[in-house]
Amino acid sequence: MADLPAPASLDQQLFADLQALTTHRAWLDAQIIQWIAALTESDLEHVLHYRNTKGIPATKRYASLLLHFFNHQTHHRG
Repeated sequence: MADLPAPASLDQQLFADLQALTTHRAWLDAQIIQWIAALTESDLEHVLHYRNTKGIPATKRYASLLLHFFNHQTHHRG
């Protein structure tokens, strides 16, 4: 696994310059593409049981979580 920055707050600046951010973003995009390409239909149907950051239990289909993963970015780009 890569040595990823661990933010302490939502407003923390993780990269000192645009080039460092660009390099990391390109790497991260490649990881996401590789991950999605490896998914199968049965992966998407899998029901995941988990707890959110507040400890509240939840159950969701993996496909729904992926949809949220990609749509959430639009919230930040608005």
